Amino acid sequence: MTSPRPSRMFSRLLIGSLLATSASLLATLPAHGADTPAKSSPPATSLNEDKTLRLEKVVSIARKAHPGMRILNTFEETENGQEVDKVFYILPDTKQTRIMTINSQTGQILRDRAYSVPERQNSIPLETLLSQLRSKYQMTKIIRTRLAQRDGRDVRIIIYVDKFNQQRLMIVDTKTGEVISDKARKTS
Repeated sequence: MTSPRPSRMFSRLLIGSLLATSASLLATLPAHGADTPAKSSPPATSLNEDKTLRLEKVVSIARKAHPGMRILNTFEETENGQEVDKVFYILPDTKQTRIMTINSQTGQILRDRAYSVPERQNSIPLETLLSQLRSKYQMTKIIRTRLAQRDGRDVRIIIYVDKFNQQRLMIVDTKTGEVISDKARKTS
């Protein structure tokens, strides 16, 4: 699984910082030809060369819909052949995590809905998995667990301390409960 267009996100940030820097430099330069009438420049557009919204405009559109939001992440994606910007955010009043989808060409909000982590089907619940493993392996303390994918299957990575007070890293198949590996963890 690849991250959604990291080069495009980087170019948005780079363009934004370059525009801000060049604007501040232009403001400090002395005016030349003060006696000539000022030429009107074309109005600033909110679109990039590829006709998509700039990051600042996307954030502005999202903040107009929910002024008190705290933005967690923004990224671009293609949905049904259409370029969209997605904004993950939290509403501080309700502590609700939401995701907003904005059309990259028009700036129209397509969807704004509550976000919930999708449940993994056919996987053993974490509590059940840990109780089974504690009975087979002598785990004295669970430090951290996380989901990942290895060799095309969903796995749970568990970092724990054994009865000898040594940290270990265990990889378990989330569907079958099979321990794929259990190795001592190098600590430095």
